Amino acid sequence: MKLPQGIYEHLVDALVAEGIEEGARDNLKAEFCKLDPGDSHTFLTQHLGTVIRQALASLSGENGLDRQVELVNRIIALLEV
Repeated sequence: MKLPQGIYEHLVDALVAEGIEEGARDNLKAEFCKLDPGDSHTFLTQHLGTVIRQALASLSGENGLDRQVELVNRIIALLEV
């Protein structure tokens, strides 16, 4: 995936890492910094929301809604601490 040039504040996941590697082949450089513990929850929840949204969108078809509800319930069960 080719990332357009610009400023990003994203977690580096597999897709972003691929874009960074492709940019490096075009002599573009990426700067990295550690998450600030004070606001890391904001970045992590945004990333998680994107991943969950994509997973739910992929569950379509005849039993799509039932499968979406099942996945959400499993996620909630994992989060119960």
